Amino acid sequence: MTPSTHTYEIPIRWRDLDFLEHVTNVVYTEFATDALAVMRSEGMLRPELSPVAMHVDYVRPVDLDHEMVRVVSTLGDGVVEQEMLTAGAEGEQIAARVRTELGSPGRFERAWGRGGMATSHVVRPSDIGPDRQIPPSGVFTFFQEARARLQRLAEVPEPSRHTVVVHSACWFGEPLVWTPDPYTVRTWVEAVGSSSVTFAGELGDAHAVYARSRAVVAGFDRELGSSRPLTAGERGRIQAYVSR
Repeated sequence: MTPSTHTYEIPIRWRDLDFLEHVTNVVYTEFATDALAVMRSEGMLRPELSPVAMHVDYVRPVDLDHEMVRVVSTLGDGVVEQEMLTAGAEGEQIAARVRTELGSPGRFERAWGRGGMATSHVVRPSDIGPDRQIPPSGVFTFFQEARARLQRLAEVPEPSRHTVVVHSACWFGEPLVWTPDPYTVRTWVEAVGSSSVTFAGELGDAHAVYARSRAVVAGFDRELGSSRPLTAGERGRIQAYVSR
């Protein structure tokens, strides 16, 4: 493929916001997936290639005051680099960067160790696309739901404190399709730092692992609008979920 650029503008909706009134991390993957779908419809992406990995770096928050996100996608050799841009008083700024690797999906070996937790997730009909498969943004959503349950169980963050996702990634194997039977997401902690926690996960059933994830969640001070160190209690409780 020769490098080429594509631009797609997306209006922000109320449903895109989290409790901090910022665009929630999974919505950026929806923006990225929407832009990829438009590129595919315009013949920019080879139909036999699909996302096999998606990496998201969150740069700065976006709220309803920005009204619109402009997705600039640069297509290279099997990779799409995307920048999520917003306009403001200081000009256009980068809100997030997404790197999507394209290829042919393969199979994963199970990496699940001791520790962590398992949660069941039922696929809603509204979760699937026209091809009856769950899109990348839906897979990110399943992992986010599982991670949020683990954080709540471990009381991270503590009441009156907050955390934000600063980086997330998913690796996609065989397609996830609609089924009345729930999928299982196994979530564990890979590392605990002074101000952040690295979570990992696998999504599958009794037959196969269909996706993997990794996310870095950092302590956040809402009043200062910046990172904060995790408390000793937060670090101690989350240690119980480190995979061994």
